Amino acid sequence: MRTTESRIAGALSVWGRLRRDVVFLISLAKMIVYYWIVGGRIRKAYRRCQARGEIYWVDEEPAETERRLR
Repeated sequence: MRTTESRIAGALSVWGRLRRDVVFLISLAKMIVYYWIVGGRIRKAYRRCQARGEIYWVDEEPAETERRLR
């Protein structure tokens, strides 16, 4: 079973575990903000196409940036 815990997690101090959890929380927050922004852009583009009577193809959106995929 996959988990976010590693074998050395039990050996970490309280501060080490707290730091790990804060870093994980920050990465989750960054992901939420990123998808919120991208979702807004997609919704805006969709509304523009809908107003013109065009079809909006989601797969024609630019792919995620190389920096984001790292």
